[in-house]
Amino acid sequence: MPNQIVVLLLLLLALLVPNFFGQGSVEDRVQYKVETEEQEIVETEPKVESEIDPSPVTPTVNNPAQTAKSDDYVFPSAEKRFKTFLKNTAGPRTLIGTTIGTTFQQLGDEPPEWKKDAGGFTRRFASNFGENAIEQATKYAISEAFQQDPRYEKCECTKTSKRVLHALKSGFTARNRSGNTVFSPAKVVAPYFGSVTAVKAWYPERYSVQDGLRKGTYGLAFNVGFNLVREFIFRK
Repeated sequence: MPNQIVVLLLLLLALLVPNFFGQGSVEDRVQYKVETEEQEIVETEPKVESEIDPSPVTPTVNNPAQTAKSDDYVFPSAEKRFKTFLKNTAGPRTLIGTTIGTTFQQLGDEPPEWKKDAGGFTRRFASNFGENAIEQATKYAISEAFQQDPRYEKCECTKTSKRVLHALKSGFTARNRSGNTVFSPAKVVAPYFGSVTAVKAWYPERYSVQDGLRKGTYGLAFNVGFNLVREFIFRK
């Protein structure tokens, strides 16, 4: 019996001693461990809010006014450039222009050696056609050498003064493969080469190279002025 009492006392002490030293019960220790682990998880979670840039995001919008036309320009293919050359040499507008020019020469009796009859008209027409063909071939060859597009393009502007300036400037400029507007040697050289060749090849002997240069200057001025017709009258 005394031994049983001792055993009971020892068991009672085993239960009371942990509470006495502040260790808590088994349930308390488990609860404490759970709370400690939850606190550690919260402390180790990344702070998402601190990583977000609070500054407002401004959307980027392309301004159409800042887009240059050269971005839409496409350098014509070799086939298209050659077709343009053929059209400028023997196209409908060229034939009409040649006929009008021949009519004025016929009325002015220029040159007088070719007379003012049907034969004279035919001769003048053939002369003008041949001179233009040489001019167009020269312009085509030089433009190909410099990789330039000598076609006329209407101005996208609406102000009359800007359109006039564009038409006049286009008489001396062309587009390169990058779409930039550059000086065109072809447009300057071709009228002079065509006129001088015609004067030396089939004009009356009294005509000299100086006459050919003079005619070339007239031709260059005509081409620049005709751009105004392209700009304000022709649709394209």
